[in-house]
Amino acid sequence: MRTSCSLMDIESLEFLKDLHFIATCFDTKTAKNDDEGNDPHTVEASTRNQHDIAKLKAELVDLKAQIHALEVNPSRKMTYWERVAKFEQLAVHKARKENEQLHDATKENADFIVELEGHLKKKQRMLCHADNPCRDESLACWLPEVPPNGDRTCRVRAMHAIVDREYRRMHSVFLRHGLLGHTNNVFRTQLVPQPSGEIYFTVVEHGVLAAPFRTVGAAAWRIFSGGGPPGGSSLLDGLSMSCDPIDDHLVYHRIVNTRHAIPCHANLVHKYFTTSTRDAIVSRSVLMDPTRPSAPGALVEDFTAWIEVEAMPGGESSLLTLVLRINLGHDAAPDEMGQVSARLERVSLAQLPPVDGSLAPVASSEEFTSAPPTSTLSHMHIVLERSMRLEAPFKHAINAVIDEYSAEHCTDRSNSP
Repeated sequence: MRTSCSLMDIESLEFLKDLHFIATCFDTKTAKNDDEGNDPHTVEASTRNQHDIAKLKAELVDLKAQIHALEVNPSRKMTYWERVAKFEQLAVHKARKENEQLHDATKENADFIVELEGHLKKKQRMLCHADNPCRDESLACWLPEVPPNGDRTCRVRAMHAIVDREYRRMHSVFLRHGLLGHTNNVFRTQLVPQPSGEIYFTVVEHGVLAAPFRTVGAAAWRIFSGGGPPGGSSLLDGLSMSCDPIDDHLVYHRIVNTRHAIPCHANLVHKYFTTSTRDAIVSRSVLMDPTRPSAPGALVEDFTAWIEVEAMPGGESSLLTLVLRINLGHDAAPDEMGQVSARLERVSLAQLPPVDGSLAPVASSEEFTSAPPTSTLSHMHIVLERSMRLEAPFKHAINAVIDEYSAEHCTDRSNSP
């Protein structure tokens, strides 16, 4: 309150000084007119003016006294109307401050709304529906139809978008499996139940290979881009494959397996990513392709693979990190999970290599020729068959370039002086 009174006193002092200045100017102007005017007719008016001036001078003296009193004692008691004026000024000042605060709060809320709208515009992620195995997250694994003019640009963009999305997730996938920040050997398989009621079969391989990363990455890409094992569409009776090279770093495979009672379709997009220190291959199933519709009741393979080969210090070795994820369908009963796990252990893709710096040459020799007699996952052998048959040529190609590099390296060292 003392601060408010001080402000009001200061403004009163300024007001009185203004009155003093006006009165002084008026006094000076009137004195000049009196000296210049000698007309008798103006004597009476001049006399009246002199009385008015004298009165104003008296008031001026009183104002000067008030100014002096304010200077000597700034905390003097104000009149009623002075207090009213000062309180009105304080109210205006307070209103301006509140208005500024409201403007700041409005701007902050507007920024928050813009950020919230950005989050709301993102694509929703939906779990697979039990009645429709092709409904994936935001339908992101569907390809559009080919327009009547035959322009495939939209389909190619969709293929790139499918694998680019999985490539952006690769770091978090490796982090979730504990594969970052070390070079220790990790070879394991696991069954991971999902909230949707499905079960994922996951393969993890992580280890150092005795060859440069670019050599290993190029060898792996030759397998994926060439359709896997030699033989093309004549791999086996009832197994057909078509390879559609989109460009040097993108390939689309379509495989149909009719060797079993229920046909299985696998539409896969593979993309090769290269940087100065690492190569990566990302594969993702296309769950719906209008150009190759699946028959009612047929299986559609849901497969994702993240493969990265990273340079090691010295450049003579590389670090391979591989995660495969296959959707086996709906979850089995708890008493059947042990049987499913035992069956998968015998056909595990992840085996410790017999020689450091290489991969295990082949998996178990067990063939998927029949379904497990009591398991709920009765289609497991159909879904896994294609992946099992791709494993041998994949590991053979990588081990071949490792052996070739080791032989060349040993020859160079023996020939060096």
